[in-house]
Amino acid sequence: MEPIRNSLDALYNPDSPLADENGVMKNYIEAVRELKITQMRWPGGNYVSGYNWQDGIGPKDQRPVRKELAWGVLDKNQVGTDEWIKISRSLGVENVICINLGTGTLDDARYWVEYCNGEKGTYYADLRAKYGNEQPYNIKYWGLGNEIDGSWQMGHKNAEDYSKFAKEAAKLMKWTDKNISLIACGPSAFNFNNADWLKWNRTVLYELYDQIDFISIHNYWNPSDDYYIFMGQRALDMEQKITIPAAQIKEVRTRYEVAKPIYLVVDEWAPLGWNFLASLAVAQHFNSFIRHADIVKMANYTMLTSLLSFDREKKISFKSPTFYIFKLFSNNCLGVSLDVFVDCEKFNAGDFYIISGTN
Repeated sequence: MEPIRNSLDALYNPDSPLADENGVMKNYIEAVRELKITQMRWPGGNYVSGYNWQDGIGPKDQRPVRKELAWGVLDKNQVGTDEWIKISRSLGVENVICINLGTGTLDDARYWVEYCNGEKGTYYADLRAKYGNEQPYNIKYWGLGNEIDGSWQMGHKNAEDYSKFAKEAAKLMKWTDKNISLIACGPSAFNFNNADWLKWNRTVLYELYDQIDFISIHNYWNPSDDYYIFMGQRALDMEQKITIPAAQIKEVRTRYEVAKPIYLVVDEWAPLGWNFLASLAVAQHFNSFIRHADIVKMANYTMLTSLLSFDREKKISFKSPTFYIFKLFSNNCLGVSLDVFVDCEKFNAGDFYIISGTN
C-alpha cells in the first residue's frame, strides 16, 4: 500500500480517542490486518521529490513548517521517520522508504539510511537514539526516487542524469548498509504511452543493474462506462506494462551476465476516478500480478485511505467496494501462482480483441 502524504490525517491522529498509543486510528489498524497487508511505501508520490527527511525528526514543536510545493499546502512535519515507523508497527506492516532524488542530495540519501539502520556510534544513529529509538529500524527496502521522468516532478531529470545520480546514491546507501534492497525509479504512469519510456527503462537498467534489486512501474487509469472497451484495454495495458519491462530486464541480465535477479515493483496503481468498472479493473490488476508472480514481487495500491471512509461525527467506518476486492485477493491468493490457459469466445474491445475469460 501507499498512503498519500496529505491523507495521513485520516490515518494518524494522536488527539483522537479512537487512536492507539502511537496515534494511529484503530479503524485503520483493524482494516489493514483484515486485508493482511504486508508492507507500505512512504513517503512516495510527488511529495517526496521535495521532502527533507531531517525536517521530520526531533521534538515536534521544533520542526519547521514548509510550503509543500507538490500539493500547495503547508507541511508541519508532524509525521516523520520515527512516527511512520510507529505507524507501520501498529499496522503490522513492513516499511518501504522512498528517498528524495529530486531536490535531495547524496548525503541526504546515505544519512537517512544511517539514521534508520545504523548501530549507535555514528552521528545520525546516535541522533535516532537521542530521540528515543535505541535499536536500528533495519528498513530493508528503499526506493530511489519517484517519477523523476515526469516534468511535473520537483528535480525532474532525463534518463541519463537520473541514472548517474541514482547510481551514486545507491552506492553510498549500500556502503552505509549492505543489507538493503534498492528499487530504481521506472517510468511514471503518465509517460508510459510515450515512446521515451522504453529508453528510460533501458538507460536505468544499463546503468544500475549491478546496484538495484527492483525497478518500478506506475499505473493509473480513468474510469469508463463502456464495459467491453474499458475492461479489455485495462487488461492489456497492465499486461504490457509488466511484460515489456520484464523483457528489458532479461535483455540486460543476458548482456551483462547478471546472476542476481531483478524484479518489478508496481509501487503506485489505482483508478483516477470511481465507478463500478473501476473496481473491476482493480481485480484485473490483481490477476495480472498473480499471472506474473515470477517477476512482480511488490505492489502498492494508492492509497490506503481510499479503501476506508470514516465518519468522525458518527464514529463509523465504511469500507469501499475496492476494500472487498482487495480482501478477496489478499486473503485467498497466497502460495504458488499457477500458469493457466483460457480458451473461450472473444469480444470486441475497440483496438484489441481480448479473451472474455480471466485467469
